[in-house]
Amino acid sequence: MAAYYLLTSGNISKAAWGSINKGNKALRIMSYEAGVLLLPRFVINEDLFPLSDKTHRLIIPYDIPPIKYTSDMSPWVSDY
Repeated sequence: MAAYYLLTSGNISKAAWGSINKGNKALRIMSYEAGVLLLPRFVINEDLFPLSDKTHRLIIPYDIPPIKYTSDMSPWVSDY
């Protein structure tokens, strides 16, 4: 069971978190993040999301629990 799902890019860069400038008087944030919080009460009218029930399960595009990368796997990147 899951109490909620939080889907976000989770950017931990300095641009996203900001930096103090101008003599420690101003916080400069150069990048903003967006996320979606899904609460089961508003999605399926239950207190928790079931993880195994096929009828009310929230389908997400990754495995739960996450599977660790192995040495024969490579991450997907769009720069190549």
